[in-house]
Amino acid sequence: MATPASSALQKTFPLDSEILGPNSSLGLELDGSTDADVLKAIATNQPFPTRPAGVIDLTHISLVASGGNPVAFKGGDTTVGFAFSAGVTAGLGVFDDPQAAIQALGLGETPGLDLTIGAAPNSRYTLLRAGYQASGSVSGTHPIGVLGSFTFGASAAADGVGAVLHRFDVGAGADTVLQDTILSWRFPRHVTSADKLKPGTWIVAEADGSLSVTLGASLGYNFNFIKEVQAFGLSGDIGLKIDAAAAGDASNAPATAQQSFSIGPAAQSISFTSTAPTNASYQGATYAVSATASSGLPVSFTVDSSAVSVCSVSGSTISFIGVGTCTIDADQSGNADFQPAPQVKQSFGVAKATPTITWAKPSPIRYGTALSSKQLDASASVPGTFSFIPGSGSVLGPGPQTLSVAFKPIDTTDYSGASASVTIYVSTAPVITSRASVDFPEASSGTFTVTATGAPTPVIAGIGHLPSGVTFVDHRNGTATLSGTPTAGTKGTYTITIEASNGVKPAALQSFTLTVSGLQILTTALPTGTRGHHYSVQLQASGGVLPLKWTEVSLPAGLTLSTAGLLSGTPSASLPAGSQRVLVKVQDSTPGVPQSTTKTLTLSLT
Repeated sequence: MATPASSALQKTFPLDSEILGPNSSLGLELDGSTDADVLKAIATNQPFPTRPAGVIDLTHISLVASGGNPVAFKGGDTTVGFAFSAGVTAGLGVFDDPQAAIQALGLGETPGLDLTIGAAPNSRYTLLRAGYQASGSVSGTHPIGVLGSFTFGASAAADGVGAVLHRFDVGAGADTVLQDTILSWRFPRHVTSADKLKPGTWIVAEADGSLSVTLGASLGYNFNFIKEVQAFGLSGDIGLKIDAAAAGDASNAPATAQQSFSIGPAAQSISFTSTAPTNASYQGATYAVSATASSGLPVSFTVDSSAVSVCSVSGSTISFIGVGTCTIDADQSGNADFQPAPQVKQSFGVAKATPTITWAKPSPIRYGTALSSKQLDASASVPGTFSFIPGSGSVLGPGPQTLSVAFKPIDTTDYSGASASVTIYVSTAPVITSRASVDFPEASSGTFTVTATGAPTPVIAGIGHLPSGVTFVDHRNGTATLSGTPTAGTKGTYTITIEASNGVKPAALQSFTLTVSGLQILTTALPTGTRGHHYSVQLQASGGVLPLKWTEVSLPAGLTLSTAGLLSGTPSASLPAGSQRVLVKVQDSTPGVPQSTTKTLTLSLT
């Protein structure tokens, strides 16, 4: 047997402050007579140690009132004090057998009393026992009464035993068990609702050496000693017969009233803690269902009979084996402390599965090639038929084109239809579409755009010698630009090869001619004039080094030519009607030997 050790653990367990009287201690403390292995279990909240006899008796877990005051319960007009002093057994024991705990109460015999508590699997019992003393008159309502009154005669005794008997799981921590037990310590009158006691808890109050209490069942109160009692529906596996015996006096025999009742396990409820899936599908991802019971006991899951063709369950994993509504039933079968929970259901839809279509992007084809199974080669994860658009034998236009397929499964019960698309590139050889020659004036800016078609878009290159000042640039969009200002002195003809290529043979080749012309008069015709009326026209020239200088060689009477090339004035009325000769000259600013050119134009007069 373990030997007591001096306690080094400072531990106070609170009492229910709502039922304490004035100047009462607020809790109970461990004292130095508590066994060392018990102290260790409390300190670490590990299970109570075991004893060969199945009992840690009332002298081996000792408690004292904290703060130096006794424990005092409210009792109507009377305060009930619990003494922890010499001559009064006070302490807490742990018992493997509930009947051993009841025997430790040391209650006197009560005729007709049957206080039997059946042992529960994997359970042990704590018994908190202390003597009490009621102060004040006890000839009226006894402080342990529930409702109504239990009246003693003038010679009635007031001393007795108060106790708490609490059932707990063998694996529960000692600190937790003690807190639950001590918080439940009270008289029957203080049990105003079932939640005042922890599950599996009985309270006992002794008067005149017997277990005495007035039950309030006639008033609808069925909270008789244990939390598992259900209001207005007493039933269960623990039967008690309570003998409420009032002491007699010289003139009256003792009054005895018996009431029998059954105490049943507490109710519990189940709540799903997982959210039903919104995208469940046949043979799709599994669903991890979860639920909790208010009792804290584990919840089990089954598939409802209405849904066995739709889903299956393994533990808490739901698999989908069909299409329709999946209903999961959650159950908790209860134990000695709790009734079986009402079954709860969770339902959700399971949709058809969508087949997986595999279709690799086809390799490019040459323009003019008809579609075949080489390109129309989609496959599906289930058997079925394919409809391609465009179909086999179709000839596509050049460039990127879209191929589509609609798939219909053979099993339309569990699978829906599916579709897919890919892009195929239809290539064409390049073609140069712009003309093959252009003139640039010497020393003047010029530009020309080369264009080409093909799929993919061709790259355009200019191969050959160009005059200084002129460049060839590909824009990578099917166009290129020949542009610049030919340097003075580069007059002449330049032949280059323009090539357009895109990987599709043959590449397009074009022999291109760039002519750089010298100084020249561009004006080739003059507007008709009227004799005797004002006339004006600007002559045009290109090439040469700017600035250009115009001079008249021969003009009809009345007209002049400015150095900027403006031919203006009033043709003389004496001139004959018809064509008049206009001879002009233009000269550039080339250093050393300027370029010049002349041109004869015809002016028609009316």
